[in-house]
Amino acid sequence: MQNEISISFIIAARANDLSYTSVVKAINELSYPKNEFEVLVSCGKNPSVQRNRAAKIAKGEYLYFLDDDSIIDALTLSNIKEFLAQNRPDVLGGPCLLSIGATPFQQTLYHILSSPVTVGPLYRRFASSGMSPKNSNEQEIILANLIIKKDFYLNFGGLNKNIYPGEENYFLINSVGLDAKIFYHPQMVVRRFPREKLNLFIKQIFNYGLGRANHISVFELKYWPFLTSLFFSLYWSAWPFIQDSFGMGIYCTYLLFSFGYFSFKQQRLALRELLLIPLMHYIYGVGILVGLIFKNLKIDFNPRINQNANVIIHNITIK
Repeated sequence: MQNEISISFIIAARANDLSYTSVVKAINELSYPKNEFEVLVSCGKNPSVQRNRAAKIAKGEYLYFLDDDSIIDALTLSNIKEFLAQNRPDVLGGPCLLSIGATPFQQTLYHILSSPVTVGPLYRRFASSGMSPKNSNEQEIILANLIIKKDFYLNFGGLNKNIYPGEENYFLINSVGLDAKIFYHPQMVVRRFPREKLNLFIKQIFNYGLGRANHISVFELKYWPFLTSLFFSLYWSAWPFIQDSFGMGIYCTYLLFSFGYFSFKQQRLALRELLLIPLMHYIYGVGILVGLIFKNLKIDFNPRINQNANVIIHNITIK
């Protein structure tokens, strides 16, 4: 079996935004032969279109997708090279861990997103789980740190530009039907900062809900666990009128359990986490609700999916 693995890094960046330079710098510092990978920075206004166009001209056997703030760990490629060579997966994902220097608020958001108590199996997107690679699915993999075999990606048609956010979830859900080999590797690590301000976090979670609405509409409520947030959003909105104590008691019991969990893990931030958990669940549910309504009314709730503006691709020289 051939052991050499060629990789094309694809970084989707906003037009006229140079924030991706820190990502390129981290790639340049990888402990990995420079002749075995290339770096493509695709700039534009529709991330799916940007990634698809870069994938078509990429030379690597594997496409390594990073966001413009995903700082790859220096040992990541070395950690996964043997697994790629021996298993030749179609898809390989890893966690986005917390960057050093995060503020207390960013640490709080990270602890919430990386906890099974608050986000269920999605926590593996933000926490390194286990010691070795394992079979995986769209709930554990995130586009900010994702490798896909180029031939598999192009044969599938790339990412669907009409689904945003959550385009990688749509891709992976369909990949399962194609008997794709999808794995999660706990040592395939990048680092990122969570949102800096509360309003940005609210917008992020709301967009997550919008993206999930796409899958709920398309797949006929197959992913019913995500509807829990939708139920609680409707419940909290109606509570002043119904004042039901049973449902409130269940959720408050859950919050007390969560508070105990986070107090044990990170005592000084537990109170903040307790306050943000119900907000996150509520906003996520509202996002799903709005997405479902707009989807059924055939209203484009996110104009970015219609933006086919010019895409500029830079091939970065790594020294």
